[in-house]
Amino acid sequence: MEKLSERELLVSVKERAIEGRANTAVIESLSRYLDKPKSRISIIKGHKAKIKTVEVICFFCFFILGNSAFADTIYLKNDRQISGVISREDEDSVELTVKNGTLRFFKYQIARITRSAPEESNAVTDSAEEQGKQTRESVKKAQLLQRKLRNEIPAMRLGNSLIVNALINDGITARLLVDTGVNVVVLSRLKAKELGIVINKEEKPNMKVKLPGGGEIEGKFIKLGSLGLDDLKTNEVDAVVDLGYEPFKDFDGYLGMSYLKYFEFEVNLSEPQLILQERR
Repeated sequence: MEKLSERELLVSVKERAIEGRANTAVIESLSRYLDKPKSRISIIKGHKAKIKTVEVICFFCFFILGNSAFADTIYLKNDRQISGVISREDEDSVELTVKNGTLRFFKYQIARITRSAPEESNAVTDSAEEQGKQTRESVKKAQLLQRKLRNEIPAMRLGNSLIVNALINDGITARLLVDTGVNVVVLSRLKAKELGIVINKEEKPNMKVKLPGGGEIEGKFIKLGSLGLDDLKTNEVDAVVDLGYEPFKDFDGYLGMSYLKYFEFEVNLSEPQLILQERR
């Protein structure tokens, strides 16, 4: 690898230009040289030529609004940066209010946090909606570009499973256990109540959901308006409210296949993270 200018690099690879092997090798070399994930590097011009134009995504669409749009920034250990206003913090976690809701991060996921003065946070909160309107088109473009990439969703490990933060109906945060053996999203009665779903004590279950461990949940079938992980939002998601009175331990329900079926997915227990890429 040789740097020719601020915008030009000379990359030498051994692979031949057959079935895209040379292009793959170029991306791998750039990934090592720039210390960026391969998922954020793409060749946008010159796929079959020696001179190629390469695009490197360094930031996520949270930053399209610019530094003036948000007050606090959380830097995660997986190199992601998310800006917003810190609304709550305890010994184990931090809650960050962003344009579309509130996200919760566990402190073991966080490398560092930069904070603004209280008056800056208030000014940011007041002006966020106006700035959001002015940059809606830019955000849309950034979201479309981001959806082409592998999305690394921060998670908390629970044994051999992962718990992720999901945003339901654009307003309620739920901690869901990722389980590909469950055919639908499952929510606790308490989380359903937060969503404004009324469950009467006398209500009888109309759907059964089998769990991989051999158990079974009896519940009420519902349609969620939307369910999202980071920017990956899906509308009209099938779900079941568990009619049992005992709340789930350590989480609010299951992230089942009624959401996961829209993605190629990978569970990374070592990071830990859930890796998603939209199916084409």
